[in-house]
Amino acid sequence: MKKETFILGLLKDRSERALEEIDRAYGKRCLQLAKDILHNEQDAEECVNDAYLRVWTISANHLPQSLESYLYKAVRNACLNRIRQNTTARRGGEDDDVPLHEMEHLLSDISLPEDDEVLRRMLNHFLSTLERRDMLLFVRRYWYSDSISVLSAASGMKENAIHQRLHKIRNKLRQYLIKGGISL
Repeated sequence: MKKETFILGLLKDRSERALEEIDRAYGKRCLQLAKDILHNEQDAEECVNDAYLRVWTISANHLPQSLESYLYKAVRNACLNRIRQNTTARRGGEDDDVPLHEMEHLLSDISLPEDDEVLRRMLNHFLSTLERRDMLLFVRRYWYSDSISVLSAASGMKENAIHQRLHKIRNKLRQYLIKGGISL
């Protein structure tokens, strides 16, 4: 926590040293997260740099409560944007292993709340209702973008069983959101 407070102070003072300290403290994990999502080192490095720029830009007006959480979310969002760009550029190329499309299809006709905090609370509550194995599969697939083969190796389940399990979890999530007042 001391490290984060120190870095937030540097950001508040608009010291360029803040970016060096961010990289020293969180760079390795940020890069690994980006590589896990993108499977491309160059794209991963660019997304991490984009996330650093985002942190620098937003800190001019507002410091995040948790720099680490904000930074990892910024890396993840930069990676998802890169996937969208690459998918658009390929015009329908193969991306069966991109979990974003699984969730987009599920939620395409649902109007999600504008407030990220409301959605975060709903998702956290939903995850708390799942069995531990299902919660881990869901988080590893849709937050960390682990491939089905990685999930299979980690869980000892067959890939087909994981596909089926994730499908059931996504349907549960859909029903949970609708029941919770999310509109169609």
